[in-house]
Amino acid sequence: MNEEILMYSMLRPLENLSMKDAAYALYEDIREHAKSIGHDPDCEVDISPPGKGDYPNTYQVTYEAGPFDWGVHYSLGSAPKSYSWPEIKTDWYLETHYGFDVIFATYDKGTDVYAS
Repeated sequence: MNEEILMYSMLRPLENLSMKDAAYALYEDIREHAKSIGHDPDCEVDISPPGKGDYPNTYQVTYEAGPFDWGVHYSLGSAPKSYSWPEIKTDWYLETHYGFDVIFATYDKGTDVYAS
C-alpha cells in the first residue's frame, strides 16, 4: 500500500475538534504512523504551538520523513474522512508552508497566515 494512503487511513476525523485539539490529534496520529513504519517519532514528528512555529497564533505539525508533499495533499482534502476541505465546517483551516507540514490557522485576522 502507498505510504501516503496508509498514513491517511490512520488519521481520525478532525471536524468536531477545536483548532488546538485537532492539531494535537493529528500530531498523535502521525506519531503513531511514523512508529508503525519504523521511523523515530521523537525525531521525525513535531508540533509547534502558538509562538513557536513559523506563524504566530497557529499550530504547525511537521513530519519531515513523511510522504512527499503530504501536507499539501492533506490540507487540500486528500484524506476526506479526516479533513474534508473545502466542505469542513470549522472556525479553523489548514495551510502548508514546506509541504511536509500542516498549519492550523483561523479566519481571524490575528491568526490568518495571510493577514499582514
